[in-house]
Formats: sequence, structure tokens, C-alpha cells
Amino acid sequence: MVNFTRKPRYDYADLLEIIRLLRSPEGCPWDKAQTHASIRRGLLEESYEAAEAIDLDDAALLQEELGDVLSAAVKVGRFAEVDPETAIASTCEKFIHRFRAVESGAQGRPLETLTPEEMTELWNRAKRF
Repeated sequence: MVNFTRKPRYDYADLLEIIRLLRSPEGCPWDKAQTHASIRRGLLEESYEAAEAIDLDDAALLQEELGDVLSAAVKVGRFAEVDPETAIASTCEKFIHRFRAVESGAQGRPLETLTPEEMTELWNRAKRF
């Protein structure tokens, strides 16, 4: 059994400690038993719940469900031996690079003046590089 101090409020350091504990050899037996196939269903379930929150236009529920879609994608990444922090940093850098390319492609025009079609074209062009 993992020993963790209960508190009324947790911070980022606590999150890191929980992750360390769960990933340790003494960690969560349920996590250890998971396979790619077993986590597939959970990822799909959480994604459908997030989609339902969108359909209901329920921002609070969406926030909760996107949080769930996140600790399942992280789990998938861990099984694929992908470091989630490195992956998200890389994804953010790719997005920043593409967004700058969109801004450059707009040739000084404010982005809010572009049509959706123009934005899509600039975004697709940025993805090619």
C-alpha cells in the first residue's frame, strides 16, 4: 500500500509526489496490470464523455472530462514509453512554430480579419513545414 499524507488542498509538488509513488515498484497494482488493449476502452470512454459535455454546452463538465481525457492520454503515452512532459513541450513548440507561420503568411493583416478559409489555408501550409 502506498502511503500518502491526506491534505485539504494539494499543490504541484504533491502531484509530482503522487506520480512518483504510483510509478514506483510499490505503486498501484491496477496500473501495473494495464495493457494497451485495456486502456483503449478507458481512453475512448473519457473522450465520449468530453464530447457529451461539449454537446451539452456544459463548461464545468467539459473541464472535468478533459481532465480525465488528459491522466488517459498520459497513461497511453507511458505505455508507449513516451515521456508526457517532453511530448507536450514538443507539441507546444510545434504549435508555436505553426502559429508564427500563419501570422507571417497573413502578411501583416490582423488574423481576426481573415476568413475561416484563409486561416485554414495558412494553417495547412504551415503544417507542411
